[in-house]
Amino acid sequence: MSIDKALEFAVASVEMEGYKADEQCLEWSKKALNGEISTEQYIQLVLQKVGVNACLFQKT
Repeated sequence: MSIDKALEFAVASVEMEGYKADEQCLEWSKKALNGEISTEQYIQLVLQKVGVNACLFQKT
């Protein structure tokens, strides 16, 4: 399955739950799935977007 198709299914699942994935998060998801950013970087970006201090969740 292609990354685009996987994201399409993921978006459909999120929307069925009543949420919406915005373009920025979809772009970050693609980058993570393509190995351009790490999962940790992806999580930090999303947390920062929603206003959570990502440094609270870093490994020590």
